Amino acid sequence: MTKMKMLMNKIMLATTAILIMIIVSGEIMYNRAANTGDTAWSFYLQTSSWNYSYTTVRPKEDYSKSYCNVQNKDSSLKSIFVAPFAIETANTAPSAGTIISTTGEPYIIRTIGRYHISNYTKERGYGYESLGMRSANGSGIASGKWSPDSAYSGNDIVVLP
Repeated sequence: MTKMKMLMNKIMLATTAILIMIIVSGEIMYNRAANTGDTAWSFYLQTSSWNYSYTTVRPKEDYSKSYCNVQNKDSSLKSIFVAPFAIETANTAPSAGTIISTTGEPYIIRTIGRYHISNYTKERGYGYESLGMRSANGSGIASGKWSPDSAYSGNDIVVLP
């Protein structure tokens, strides 16, 4: 009976170890699949310009919201239009992309902070994304970081529909 109990304990330990390895490797593979590394951006945005300034074009690898961390914004720049642009290839200029927000319009950011930006890049068959930004009110420098896929889940994040 003791040998049987020891064998059952070893089988349970081995099974538990295998399950833990499967779960951990699945999480690692999922986290590697998303393009969540932050890329810095910095733009001078002016009220008189309707032109967008674009972040670097990056692959969109999952269906998550885009992540934008506005870290600095001149006080003279009251608000920023930000729009996710869906792009077909890595070599396509962002200006040739399609605004792929929930409304087809840019979102408005008024304060520094972390934002999840809704988009339909993957759902509509595009493989790349860039964020376009322009002044909504005022002129000045804004800077921060962004990623096309978001893994951030802090309580301080603002979700833009």
